[in-house]
Amino acid sequence: MILAIFLLAVRTERRLANALFAIFLILLAIDVSGWLIESPEFLYSWPNALRTAVTFLQMPFFTGFIAATCFAGTRLRLWHGAHALPFFGALAFTLPGDQLPFGKNGNVEYPLHYLTQDEYTLLFTALDIQYYLYIAAAIAILWQFRSVFRRHYANIRSKIFAWLAWLVAISLIAN
Repeated sequence: MILAIFLLAVRTERRLANALFAIFLILLAIDVSGWLIESPEFLYSWPNALRTAVTFLQMPFFTGFIAATCFAGTRLRLWHGAHALPFFGALAFTLPGDQLPFGKNGNVEYPLHYLTQDEYTLLFTALDIQYYLYIAAAIAILWQFRSVFRRHYANIRSKIFAWLAWLVAISLIAN
């Protein structure tokens, strides 16, 4: 979180890349915060469902960060908002109530009907599909950057490319 605040506060020529990475780090912190709460009540709670929906925003910001870092002329366009559609779909899906006919949670202690295990399985499958699509896009962006860089600089290695390639590889291994 400290790095995210720093990236948002510092003024550089790569302000878009810094902002996208900072937002990614904040979203990652929200996602990882669920690991710290081991309460069974939290598993099927509305805050956990919201936390799950927010994870659908991580990879668009991560891939946008890679694109903005590789290509300085990257700008946000209106159509980039379409990357948030899975988040809004997941948010609508995770609203309290019985969204899908997979069966009742059977938990009468809580006043709301939370997501069933089958609904969480569907959400996490969609999240995995989204993750691998965005990782493939990040690899394609890095490949394109590498090609352009090699065309202009024959004998020089790009430290940016190496750092981003490691970041994508670590993300892939961690996932």
